[in-house]
Amino acid sequence: MEIIVDAALILCTMAHSESNFGRRELKLPAMNHLSVVAAALAGLAAAVNTLPAQSWTQTSAPSTNWSCVASSADGSRLVSGVDGGLIYTSTNSGASWTATSAPTTNWSGIASSADGARLVGMCPFALYASSDFGSHWAVALDSTPLEFGAPFSGVVSSSDGTILTALTDRLLVSTDSGTAWTWVGPDVPVEVVLNRVACSANGRKLALGEEILGGPPAAAVVEFFTDTGTNLVSDGFMAGILPSGFAHWAALASSADGTKVSALLDYPSPSGCPGQLWYTWDSGVTSMTNCLPASTWTALACSADGTALAAVAAGDAIYISTNSGATWAPTTVPSGNWSSVASCADGTRLVAVADGGGIYAWQAAPRPALNITPSGNDVVVSWVVPSMNFVLQQSPEVASRNWTDVTTSPVLNLANLKNEVRVPAPAGPTFYRLMSR
Repeated sequence: MEIIVDAALILCTMAHSESNFGRRELKLPAMNHLSVVAAALAGLAAAVNTLPAQSWTQTSAPSTNWSCVASSADGSRLVSGVDGGLIYTSTNSGASWTATSAPTTNWSGIASSADGARLVGMCPFALYASSDFGSHWAVALDSTPLEFGAPFSGVVSSSDGTILTALTDRLLVSTDSGTAWTWVGPDVPVEVVLNRVACSANGRKLALGEEILGGPPAAAVVEFFTDTGTNLVSDGFMAGILPSGFAHWAALASSADGTKVSALLDYPSPSGCPGQLWYTWDSGVTSMTNCLPASTWTALACSADGTALAAVAAGDAIYISTNSGATWAPTTVPSGNWSSVASCADGTRLVAVADGGGIYAWQAAPRPALNITPSGNDVVVSWVVPSMNFVLQQSPEVASRNWTDVTTSPVLNLANLKNEVRVPAPAGPTFYRLMSR
């Protein structure tokens, strides 16, 4: 595949870092089969190419009561649970599925590490964990002996699978993949119900959905916390307040850094709006909301940077946003009782499951943008983990046909779900690009 660069399409912006590196960002718009993004730092540049988008396709998974699904960072490894059935895994983005040894029970939630190795499954009164891609499972937590014996309503995992957070009437946290657990709060009044939780890639930034009973007005709050390891520190909140009715958070989703959080508010609206999406890019300091085109929302997923969103509704379509929820578009997929949806890190691979239906997969053209930052005498080239294999290449000329592979292997930064390559800062102009393999 050949990179085509048209200098007339380049838009340049200039900035300077504290290290006095000159930085230029060159962006080229999509050209049908090709999208190029170039970035330069101290004379460096980067370019990537992408493939055409695809639509939803039904996978080979059996038709049953699918209730939950999770994805690895690259979208290749998937795990899904059945309400009243087993847990299944896929190693090829849903092309084939294998039943695991997890017990038959009412699975209602599931979470995965970035590599898909560490998994945790949730049923009403127990959590099960696997450290070998779902081959073996063991009870990680039983809620019945706990102080209140409340059922679990959510479970999330850090990208390395070591920090797990489970939600009952309070939060429980494990820092050793589910071996030991600690109550971390928060203590809330009786009129507040905790019903949703999301976390950052490092597992320490939490978003907690809270419903306040006793309206009108009806109110639902998403509160943001930092888990210090010993207690929760509140970072802020965003609130959805309605003149009447019942405010209910249907789903939460968090970016890798934990600052960008989306929340689906499902409620009977007197204004005729079926549902709302609330979005914050700074842990609740500022937020926006807009009306969504469907009701009975059930699940929400987002990319690592929080810009690509997917939302599913029972008895309706699957909706996608590429601008953090500012606008939404329905996708072409059979109407179903969609119960869960998951996204890979770059947002270009999605998987959705239906209660009483099948599992569907969706893929769009990856558009991995390269970032180049100084680090001592080196530079770090990074990009969000893509949903297909790319190789970093370099060349002294952007229009050259003689690009060479960078020999340094990328290292996954689990804090931001980015591949990073550290190379010595070159003396002259050097261009970088990602090529699919």
